[in-house]
Amino acid sequence: MPLSRRALVSTLPAAALSAMALPLRARAAGHPATHGETAPGEASGAAHTRLIDNTVAVFAGTREMGARPEVRARLAAIAATARSRLTAMDRAGQGELFQGLALGTSDPNLITSFQYLYEIALATRTPEGGTPSGLPGDTGVRRRVIDGLTWLHEHFYGDQSKGYYGNWFTWEIGISTHVSKILALLADELAAYRPELAATYVASMDAYLRNGKAGDVDLDSRFHTGANLADITTNRILQGAVLGDDARIAKAIADQLTILATIDPYELRHGVTDGFYADGSFIQHASVAYTGSYGKGLLTRVVQTIKMLDGTGYTTDDRLVRVAQGWVVDGFAPLIFEGWLMEIVKGRGVSRPATGYADAAEVVEAVVGLSAHATGADATALKGYVSYLRQTSKAALDPSAFVSPVSIARYTDILADSSIPVRDLGPAERHVAFNAMDRTVHRRPGYAFALARSSSRISRYEYMSGENLMPWFQGDGAHHLYLSGQDQTQAFGIDYLTTVPPHRLA
Repeated sequence: MPLSRRALVSTLPAAALSAMALPLRARAAGHPATHGETAPGEASGAAHTRLIDNTVAVFAGTREMGARPEVRARLAAIAATARSRLTAMDRAGQGELFQGLALGTSDPNLITSFQYLYEIALATRTPEGGTPSGLPGDTGVRRRVIDGLTWLHEHFYGDQSKGYYGNWFTWEIGISTHVSKILALLADELAAYRPELAATYVASMDAYLRNGKAGDVDLDSRFHTGANLADITTNRILQGAVLGDDARIAKAIADQLTILATIDPYELRHGVTDGFYADGSFIQHASVAYTGSYGKGLLTRVVQTIKMLDGTGYTTDDRLVRVAQGWVVDGFAPLIFEGWLMEIVKGRGVSRPATGYADAAEVVEAVVGLSAHATGADATALKGYVSYLRQTSKAALDPSAFVSPVSIARYTDILADSSIPVRDLGPAERHVAFNAMDRTVHRRPGYAFALARSSSRISRYEYMSGENLMPWFQGDGAHHLYLSGQDQTQAFGIDYLTTVPPHRLA
């Protein structure tokens, strides 16, 4: 049976969370390795290589997976995207790296330019033979990406006195996410072609952590919490691997492990209310019910970190896996009805055009990845849940939309395994009170009822960044009734909010 949330709480005192990264910190400080961990020096170098190889596998796939027919659509999509980005690069005008993305005053254009470079770099690391594009292994294309990074740094990123305009997220998380993955994907080419560029970029990324402390995470900052903290620390883990910096990796892992701690509203750590609570609630931005947006991102990032650290010796046990599984069982499963992730936990994301089916598909990919690292009955339960969502969803789940080609192959294997019992992670009849975020879900065979409330602790709604601009009564008892067998896109989602007047919500 899956480990219960309450059992997890009792097994994860704060000291235990820190101890999970202890062997790495011992190596970084030059202390002898213990408990079978690798020693400093060459062994750490091997761990860095393994971490980078794991990262390439997560995002680009492996030779074995590239030969799988079900993965080809994803690899073809990666190649097609890269070719279009290269065409845009060829057609760039003055002050552009890519056509149509004028740089200098627009942070969305700048982050998109880094995203395009990542998408090109990704295509050069997909398995050869998996796509006929000719991009895998192309040294010339990889060097074009590196030249693009160099140009962006010299003209639009390297001078911190001219940067940090627009949204803080662009500078502290968004750009760093793309750059950190590029540095990992092209680590060998960078070492041969521009060996100084990785350190140059890492120094700049540190300088842009203005909500941090001394170029690093600040656990007392309201910006470095929950899903945001997971993003920042994952980036810093990759940066440490590329630079061969054990101390950076150790600190980043230790910071990310703080996210595993269940939030106790009566004994807050660093004053942070963002994270998962004992009843399965998830809060971000201090007071917003956010399981279906930031919570989904946090789950994805933690599972990716589990994959990246696999076999590196940087974590000492499976508690990272067990905690993430607890989030799925108690936090996500009650909120997914026949493959649809409910509206009441999406914050301002409720106004985005992506459907609840697409949102649930992201959770499915995370569960697929998690199941590969769980063991015994836990692994079986997670795989059975994947099959259950596939069978009950009223919209076909397209695995080619998964981020990782490896996830596509594993998803296919799970569905093909007739020995796995197909079942939900909870009973068909249940009443789930997410009191920590003022949300309630009532489920019976044939329907699910979801209620959104608010209080002095929980916001009625969230709007920002031009999203969810008429949300006034979304937390004043607004509710949704999901009927079994119904295509929920015909009832709820963005079309519901643009049709029903905001003061006439049910």
